Amino acid sequence: MAGGSGFFFCLVGGGLLTICAIASFLVQQTVYLPGPRCYLEQLYVPALDFSAPQNTSNSTTTNPFLFFALGLKNNLQIRSISYDNITLTFFYGRKAVADYVVPGFYQGMQGNAHRRDVVETRGVPWEDAVGAVSAGGTVGFRVKLAAQPRFKVVFWYSKEKKVRVVATVAVDGSGFKVGGNDHRWEGAADPIRPSERLNCSLGPSRYGT
Repeated sequence: MAGGSGFFFCLVGGGLLTICAIASFLVQQTVYLPGPRCYLEQLYVPALDFSAPQNTSNSTTTNPFLFFALGLKNNLQIRSISYDNITLTFFYGRKAVADYVVPGFYQGMQGNAHRRDVVETRGVPWEDAVGAVSAGGTVGFRVKLAAQPRFKVVFWYSKEKKVRVVATVAVDGSGFKVGGNDHRWEGAADPIRPSERLNCSLGPSRYGT
C-alpha cells in the first residue's frame, strides 16, 4: 500500500509540474513576447522623380499614382493572426489624397506577408510639390494604417484589437522617401497587451529593389 501511495503521489506531482510548465510557457507567449511588426517598406512618387523621362520634358501631364509596398511579420511562435481588411490612407499635409484596402488574410506563426500595389491620388497640389523638390527641398506625405487583427492561441481567437498608426515620410526629387533609417509609426487606439501590439516602422528599401 505504501508503495502504491508513493507512486500515486509521484504521478500527481509530475502532472502538476507539467501543467505549471505548460501554463508558464503559454503566459510567456501571451504576455511577454514582442508583438507582430508592420512596415511600409517602399514608397515611390513618380511625379516627383526628376530622373523620369516624363518629368524632364515640357509635358504638362502629371503621373498621379503612388507606388508602395507593405510588409507584415508575425514573429510570435505559437500565435497566428487573422486580419480583417487593412485600410491605408495617404495624406499630403493634412489632406487625404488616396485610400487603399488590403483584403483580410490569415497569417501563420512566424509568417511574413508582403503586399505591393499602386494607388491613384486625388487633389494633390502637384505644382507646389514639384516646385518644392525642384528647389532642393522635400515634401511630406503621411500614411495612416488601420487594422483590427485577432490573435489565435491553440483553438480560440482573441477579440478584435483596433490598431491605428500613422507615419510621416519626406520625399525628395528622386521620388523616394528621404533617409535610410526606419521611421516609427506612432499611435494606437485600444489598449492591448504587449504581445498584441503592432510595432510599425518604415523600412529603408526602395520600390523595386
